[in-house]
Amino acid sequence: SVSGKPLPGLPEMVGVPLFLHLPYIALGFLVATGVSPVGHKGEDIVELLQGAVRVTQKAGGGVTQAQRSSDGEDHSESFFTETYLPTGGHSWQQLEDIVLSRIRSSDKLAGKGNSVFVKKIGSMISKMQDSIVANKKSNQKMIKKTISRFGSCKTKMGLSYKGSKKMLEKFLVLRLPHKECEETYSDLADSLKAHSLKWANAVDDWKDVKKDWIEAKRRQTPKICGSTDIESTSQQLTRLHHRFKKDLKKMTKLDAKKKKKQIKAAAAKAIVKRRQQMRKAMATKCKRIANQMDGAKCAAATMLKDACKVQDTCWEAALTEYKRFSEIVKKEEKDMKVEWRSLGRIECFLGVLSPGKKKKVTLDKCIKTTIKANHLSIDYGKIPKKTKCPRLKDPRCPCDAKYLKEEYGLKGMISTCTPCPTCK
Repeated sequence: SVSGKPLPGLPEMVGVPLFLHLPYIALGFLVATGVSPVGHKGEDIVELLQGAVRVTQKAGGGVTQAQRSSDGEDHSESFFTETYLPTGGHSWQQLEDIVLSRIRSSDKLAGKGNSVFVKKIGSMISKMQDSIVANKKSNQKMIKKTISRFGSCKTKMGLSYKGSKKMLEKFLVLRLPHKECEETYSDLADSLKAHSLKWANAVDDWKDVKKDWIEAKRRQTPKICGSTDIESTSQQLTRLHHRFKKDLKKMTKLDAKKKKKQIKAAAAKAIVKRRQQMRKAMATKCKRIANQMDGAKCAAATMLKDACKVQDTCWEAALTEYKRFSEIVKKEEKDMKVEWRSLGRIECFLGVLSPGKKKKVTLDKCIKTTIKANHLSIDYGKIPKKTKCPRLKDPRCPCDAKYLKEEYGLKGMISTCTPCPTCK
């Protein structure tokens, strides 16, 4: 005012011209908040205060950004912010200085100027308190989320363990068919051996009969038809008749026997060929079952090992995240409580400017009054106990000594054990 009267919303400084009044207050806020004072010479003090708060609130957004980053799966070194900037920065310190300066420099206890000043400052305090509460809720939510990630580690291990149990069940189902297959193969091998011997004997018998048949045929030569001087023609014919009849009977019998032995040898050969085909098919079947059995047991061992490894990796990552984030949140919690108490004290100081209030009594009361900030306390939860790595009922691994003895202990087995990389 040109007349020298104080304007509403400004400290009453007797004898100080208006052009010196505004820069004094504005410069303090602008320097504190990092805003250049150039271009602000004629602006209202309340607008400068609001501008200062907005700038520092923007600076305090780093914490919120860190919280948002933690929602993702990135676990890099820049996962959390390393510093804390309370909502509104440290503007409450400057705000407190301005309010106290207003109180000290004011000669009256109330007035329109004070009412506007109290209303504007009170509004900014309320917004800053709301921002603090919102930050507290956000931090509490993130702490709960980091705790829940320990549960996800157990869930992942549980899923892998269930898969391992299914593979073990498959292995147990295949054990019996594998042994039965190998026993059948062994029986077929023994049967083939016996039938091969029968076939060899049948061939030898056929060869012996054939040899006799050939010898008997060799003896039938034209010489037997020759006559002697002592026998007549009639006697010769009678002798030849009896001889041919006897030889025909013998040759007929030998020929029949030869054919019978030949048929028997052919039948024995057919049986041997059939047994060979059955043994070959059974060998293929046994090898396939053995491969599936060893594969299921290997998968069970591998999935169990991976389940433990997954839990260890996941648990360490979750623990590291929880510790780092808790450390940051604890610092924020401490700073937010300090800021909340300071804002409450400033709000109490504003009461001095209300009508009918005595400065000293009200100030003393504000200084002695304890501002509670328990509602800003964070529940950091409890880190769940790490689940022990489970064990399968059957700890054997494919191709180890016990496994070979129990699964491949039969004599004459055609299938061989398939090694498991996990067991090496």
